Amino acid sequence: MRRISWGFIILLILTSGYSALWSAAHRKIQSTIHNWKVAEQYAGRVWSCGKDNLGGFPFQMIFTCEKPSFENLGTGHVRLAADFLQLDAHVFSPTQINFSFRQHLSLGFPYQAANLSFERLNGFMKWGSSSAWEFFMAGQNLRLAPQPEDFLHKWTGSTLRSIALRLANSESIDSSPRILNVTIDVQDMRPAAQNMLTLNGGAFDGRVVAQLTHPAFSEKSTYAQLERWRMDGGFLKIIEADVSSNGSVIGVAGALHLDELRRIAGKGSIKFSDSLILANALKSLSGGNFTLGLGIPKPLNAGGSRPLQAPINLTGGKVYVGPIDTRLRIYPLY
Repeated sequence: MRRISWGFIILLILTSGYSALWSAAHRKIQSTIHNWKVAEQYAGRVWSCGKDNLGGFPFQMIFTCEKPSFENLGTGHVRLAADFLQLDAHVFSPTQINFSFRQHLSLGFPYQAANLSFERLNGFMKWGSSSAWEFFMAGQNLRLAPQPEDFLHKWTGSTLRSIALRLANSESIDSSPRILNVTIDVQDMRPAAQNMLTLNGGAFDGRVVAQLTHPAFSEKSTYAQLERWRMDGGFLKIIEADVSSNGSVIGVAGALHLDELRRIAGKGSIKFSDSLILANALKSLSGGNFTLGLGIPKPLNAGGSRPLQAPINLTGGKVYVGPIDTRLRIYPLY
């Protein structure tokens, strides 16, 4: 009996100690959220909740917010509104914060190109050793609603079944250059009308796997940041990129950088699943426009043939595909 009593007492002490520790962390997080919201409001960024709650005892910290909203009162005037937001972290994995916007999320850019809305958006942010981190976001049922008279007005009503974005930085803070790994997957995008990339007039899928150098930006001007990136040897390496529709596929790979006049330069390759795609693409490019017509649906690599390939060169402000000058000119950004 005495051993049982001592065991019960030790268990009670441990449970009480853990509960006190969890409560202290709970109060600290509440205070941090409050101070952060005050600091954000002072900077012109207003975050609000219709009703919020912080719970999750014993093994999680779960923050929920009904009717969350955000408004940037600065020059961007960005607005965000959703039905429900949840942030959570597990005590055994405190370096990973999961987030979820449920039911509906809309992003408004009153003075920009378009507004976006998602039926659902979720993902996580994870920190590792040194400066290593990873961000993942997945969205379902995106709708693009451009502003009236905007250059993207032809996309009005366009929908996207799903999109996934993964960013990962595994480099140490003192390494040079630091590399950001980027992966984007797009499934079942359905433009409501003609757009810059015509793929048999139907839905298309896409995938991008790339690496991007990123210095520690300290300049406020976008152009100054871009010049800093160029001077530091910045590059964009496209490891894999392809777009497909109705059995027709175009793939791209290569590496890009900015030349001394801030024009895009670099080399790469483009692959086509059949000769008709190549002929239509070169015809469109040689005419100086951006439309790639993939022609009629054909089986991928019919007859077991290898995909056709053509090299791409961007130099001196000109674009070449193989031996053909596309007449497309790239001008300096400033």
